[in-house]
Amino acid sequence: ELLLGREQGERPEVHRVIPKSGADESGQVRRGDLLIAVNGTQVRHLTNTAIESLLKGPPHSSIACTLQRPPLLPFTVDIRCLPTLSTALDRLTVGLSSREPP
Repeated sequence: ELLLGREQGERPEVHRVIPKSGADESGQVRRGDLLIAVNGTQVRHLTNTAIESLLKGPPHSSIACTLQRPPLLPFTVDIRCLPTLSTALDRLTVGLSSREPP
């Protein structure tokens, strides 16, 4: 559900939620949301590879993604790993973002 394509130090931003994905099924993830943490680990200063490893989970498990929808406070969404998608990276599209939270 997360496809990362941002430079280190920038907050990943959701560009697209893939239909019928765990993120889509949650009904809580929207385009423009900023990814703050995965399973409690802050992601801002991690490499994309490190973030990708945090987003991996076995089928039917859940990944806790903390997101922020400025100007609102951060919130956490449990994204279910679907059997056909091995990582949360397959379920939410995130790309380059130079946006900073307020």
